[in-house]
Amino acid sequence: MNEDLNRTFKGIQSDLDKFWSDVKKDFDNSNTDLTARIKALEAERDDLREKYNNAQSKITHIESQLESTVSKLEDFSKDQKKDIDALQLLDIYLVLMGEVFSAAAHVRILFILHGEKDKYTLDELAIASAYPKLQVRQTIFELRNSNIVEFNEDTNEVSLLQRFM
Repeated sequence: MNEDLNRTFKGIQSDLDKFWSDVKKDFDNSNTDLTARIKALEAERDDLREKYNNAQSKITHIESQLESTVSKLEDFSKDQKKDIDALQLLDIYLVLMGEVFSAAAHVRILFILHGEKDKYTLDELAIASAYPKLQVRQTIFELRNSNIVEFNEDTNEVSLLQRFM
């Protein structure tokens, strides 16, 4: 009888050791997977942070150049003592924004948003602007961060906060 108890005890102990080994292996696998996911997310976060900082730097540079250009245009207008037609001035701004400051996507999206509709979807803006949807989304985020447009992420609809024209 003592031997039967001893065999039963050793069987239970063997089962517990196997169970413990399986649990430890599952834990180690889960821990490895989690560590890999965390590293991937951290790398993605760092990449997005770098892209964001680059975009912010470009926006700051564009804003300073635009401010300087506006100041020079105003000085030019005063020096010439001529009234510059608002549409001619707008044409100059458009050329500067599109060609010099590489903000053509922003300008094109803003023109489209000044169209007949109050709200446009990202797909409509991508089709109308002929820019890739990813670039349109990035442009919308930059315009949203500048408080120019409102973007509903649930419906992907964009609307102007204030019309300029």
